[in-house]
Amino acid sequence: MTQAKAANKRPGDVIIVLLGLLALLGGCDYAPRSDLAAIRQEMSEIKAKLSKVELQLRTQEFTARLMRDQFSSASFDPAANEGFSRLDTSVGSLAASLQEVGPYADGVKVRFHVGNLTSATINGATFKVKWGPRMPEVTTEGFITRYMEWQKALREKEIKVAKSLKPGTWNNVTITLPATKPDEFGHIELSMQTSQIGLYVDR
Repeated sequence: MTQAKAANKRPGDVIIVLLGLLALLGGCDYAPRSDLAAIRQEMSEIKAKLSKVELQLRTQEFTARLMRDQFSSASFDPAANEGFSRLDTSVGSLAASLQEVGPYADGVKVRFHVGNLTSATINGATFKVKWGPRMPEVTTEGFITRYMEWQKALREKEIKVAKSLKPGTWNNVTITLPATKPDEFGHIELSMQTSQIGLYVDR
């Protein structure tokens, strides 16, 4: 019974308990000098445990968000041949593949293949592209902070494609990325939404 209750305790409850202990110990200046040293040591250990719990919470939240949004965009390394990625949209799942990267004026031009896996013609598609430096390597310490900073550094652009995305077809989508130097271009991701589809009507 005791083990079941402990397993159901939320991480937030642990933080509240630890904060309460810190507040209690913080008011113990009246204690003898020898006791104060032990209390300070104990406080230091509690703070370390609290930091560890906070890191675990942030990691859990970060992982949950990545899992939830993993197919909302298709991400690529411009220097790698990575095949295609699944791309979920408001009208179903598509496939996206980075085909070509080349210089264009002061930036770069990228060409995607967008595979319409549905049986509908997709009209009025709006693509959002994010690009910037290469994503930081996944490490145990400090990765989440570096990842958040990297996300803020990414640039964004939206384009509306006039032509239809034909069903069962790889459709070409070309996007230019202005003012982008080669050493600043190590990541690109594509997302798409639309509210218009075309289907045959049964008469």
